[in-house]
Amino acid sequence: MEWCIGAHEHPRELRTSLDHLKYMCLYHLILDGDHHYGMPILALLFRASPNLEKIKLRIFPPYIIEESDVGEDYSDIQLKNLTELEIEDFGNMEPELELVKFMLIKSPMLKTLRIFINGNVEEDEEPEMLNILLSYPRASPMVKISLHRFELGPYRCNW
Repeated sequence: MEWCIGAHEHPRELRTSLDHLKYMCLYHLILDGDHHYGMPILALLFRASPNLEKIKLRIFPPYIIEESDVGEDYSDIQLKNLTELEIEDFGNMEPELELVKFMLIKSPMLKTLRIFINGNVEEDEEPEMLNILLSYPRASPMVKISLHRFELGPYRCNW
């Protein structure tokens, strides 16, 4: 099933529950503080989808990200069943790092976090980036965080 969600309105909840939804793929997630697309949309979907097990996000476009609203109050969100998180086109920008921190805190069953970094991140930046990610508090003691090089191609959700 494919949905296109516009970010001009920010309802607190969807009209219907998505509690049957276990896998979610989001393409063109924008974490731009000027438009407030990313986190309000994610929060809306997370609130409606309490049984998510796997999430795949492709951040777009990485070069316009300046600030985000990840710091807003999303204390009601829990991703209690999330075991896998994959983020593509990661540019090591502050809003992206804040999103990862948020996801780690909210996901007590998370086992795998795969981050595919884009070409804007130099290879010599990777160890420091990994150290930052590993220093974040997390709800799951068993999560394995790995970094990979992102290669632009068609977006696929292979679940």
